[in-house]
Amino acid sequence: MKDVQDGNLDVWLDIKSRDEIGALAKEFNKMVGNTKMLMENIIEEQKKKKEYELAVMQSQINPHFLYNTLECICGLADLKRNADVVKIVNQLALFYRGVLSKGNPVISMEDEIIITQTYLEILKVRYGDQIDYTLDFDPEVYKYKTIKLLLQPIVENSIYHGLKNKRGKGHIHIQAGIKDKQLVIVIADDGIGIQQEQLDNMFNLGAADYKQKSFGLKSTNERIKLYFGVEYGLEIQSEYGKGTLVKIKLPTLETRSDTE
Repeated sequence: MKDVQDGNLDVWLDIKSRDEIGALAKEFNKMVGNTKMLMENIIEEQKKKKEYELAVMQSQINPHFLYNTLECICGLADLKRNADVVKIVNQLALFYRGVLSKGNPVISMEDEIIITQTYLEILKVRYGDQIDYTLDFDPEVYKYKTIKLLLQPIVENSIYHGLKNKRGKGHIHIQAGIKDKQLVIVIADDGIGIQQEQLDNMFNLGAADYKQKSFGLKSTNERIKLYFGVEYGLEIQSEYGKGTLVKIKLPTLETRSDTE
């Protein structure tokens, strides 16, 4: 028992008698085994959390988004659109400040909304009249927790796989509120939608797909479940040729009670 107190969970009592001592030894072995399994599961979950967080950060710091934005700034400068240059530089700085600051993977919905809106403003300058967006948030949601970069990957998916390939102007609508004691966020776009076969397999991608698709919708769904529990996550509805709706369900955990 002293070994267990010292953190050694590989001990085993080899007592096979059928009396009280044997029963106690059996229960002791079971308790140690369960404790060891629980500790291993906790370590594995923490490892996965770090891997997902690293994937998100790497995806946001990847050179493609930054290079494309810098090219856009150069183009605007050549056209002497100085006001737009100032706007996009400020938005880019604000975006990376929000993504990189503090280092906490769990932030308030208010901070997450600012990151997402900043990202959308950058893309509006880049694509001009090709995209537009509206936000409709119940102020009650601002105080609740979310994982950092929850909305941005979904918005990115809507733009690059939905709106960019659409003829004419595309629109994204994001709304959030409290329903049945849950924080519910809906991101809807009027892009080209997702084909049924792809939709059916959206959450069944393998490890190789994670690497190819960065984090994507499945990874966002898995991150939610890792941090908040399996009862939370994404629901996706899409009609090919008409658009996509992503619903996110989170617990209502207030940031002021965060002890992380």
